[in-house]
Amino acid sequence: MSAPAGRRAPPVPPAPSDLDPGRRGLLALAGFIAGCLAIAGLGGAVTSLSVGGWYQGLIKPPFNPPDQVFAPVWTILFLMMAIAAWRVWRHRESPGRGRALVLFASQLALNLLWSCLFFGFTAVGAALAELVGERRERPMLRANIGIAMAEQGDREEAQRYLTDTFELCKPGDMGWTGLQVLGAIAIVTDDAERRRWALDLGEDIVSGPCNGQGRYRFFRDAAEAALRARDWKRAERFADALEAVTCEEPLPWSHFYADCARAIVAVGLGGDRGASREALETLRDLPITPEKVVRAMAEGDWPRMNCATSRNSKCLSAERSSKPL
Repeated sequence: MSAPAGRRAPPVPPAPSDLDPGRRGLLALAGFIAGCLAIAGLGGAVTSLSVGGWYQGLIKPPFNPPDQVFAPVWTILFLMMAIAAWRVWRHRESPGRGRALVLFASQLALNLLWSCLFFGFTAVGAALAELVGERRERPMLRANIGIAMAEQGDREEAQRYLTDTFELCKPGDMGWTGLQVLGAIAIVTDDAERRRWALDLGEDIVSGPCNGQGRYRFFRDAAEAALRARDWKRAERFADALEAVTCEEPLPWSHFYADCARAIVAVGLGGDRGASREALETLRDLPITPEKVVRAMAEGDWPRMNCATSRNSKCLSAERSSKPL
């Protein structure tokens, strides 16, 4: 029914999905601030259990700040963290957005865990182990952040950031975090010599004793870096190496990444573009579902789990001898 002449119909309140981007952005900012301050509040509540007693009896270094400094400094820090996470959230088109936010949430959880271990349970040893573990994993976190920065367009800053990150890697961790940072450097850098250095050093490291996940991540990222540089032969070699290191115990997506790289390499080397396009479209349209992967993992059926994320000839032969998903 239309409104009477001369009178306006009452405005229809907008649905939540119709909110203007500015208002959605402010609501998201409020959510990030509330979430970060909630974690800070929980950590503060746990800290208050022992900061006035047990903590005061500890022997502290002379540069330990006064107790009254911690509350305002940590509040400002968590506010800045919330704003930083919100700024990442705003880049909806960035492929690294989701990964960056997951890593952000993970470090918030680790922050709260440390407060619970140290102040809540006064478990100094466990807190130290958690802190050392966090520091050991920090280069891995920064490698992902560097790639996300580059995908958002700040490539020069990302290259400086990853160079600094590589300096954090300890000699004993080169086979784990060092490999991941080298792979990230190879993807992000625009300098051919720098890329060659990162890939050569990574290959030297994986030729010796190193972490299996480190090998997997390096070969995956190295193949991508070589593809971006149009170094087709090297990209093909990295794809073969990726498949080889996961042959006995296939990891999700290992053959998928290798098959994608080979299809692109075939085009680069002047192969049948139609066949390569068909191969890529087949990979794109794979009926991959989380349920298939989780079910295969729960049953410990590694061939079936890999078949849920790939359809190459080796996988198909393994699939015929397994139960259907």
